[in-house]
Amino acid sequence: MAAVLAAVNAEQKEDSDKSDPMVTTGTLAKGDPMPKYLFKVKLTVDGLQGLLKEGAAARREVVERLVQSLDGRLESMYWAFGEDDVYVTVEFPDNTSAAAMGLVTSAAGGVRTSTVVLLTPDEIDEAVRKRVEYRTPGA
Repeated sequence: MAAVLAAVNAEQKEDSDKSDPMVTTGTLAKGDPMPKYLFKVKLTVDGLQGLLKEGAAARREVVERLVQSLDGRLESMYWAFGEDDVYVTVEFPDNTSAAAMGLVTSAAGGVRTSTVVLLTPDEIDEAVRKRVEYRTPGA
């Protein structure tokens, strides 16, 4: 499934590159910073067995190739104690690339993922400046 998704994305990228040389994917112009995402990963029994067989470094290489196939950049990948087994931070050109990564990896059965969109301090400052109309329930 990942190979099919990568082929479709490559085709779409070629088409978008032909139509507008300033656009790489999604709505980002070349040189614009890409959004960052945190993937919280829980390994299933199959995932744990694969990890024991292949090792963590081999799995990192697989994740890096997956991210690159979606025009992203792997920023970090950490194994952890606790509720989640792995934390992966990536830059992707758009939300659909992040969704594709979560969908494909979870559908394969070795992991369950949860995706968090990460915001910069500037983005939070912009959100704070927005005028919002809201009323507390019952007020």
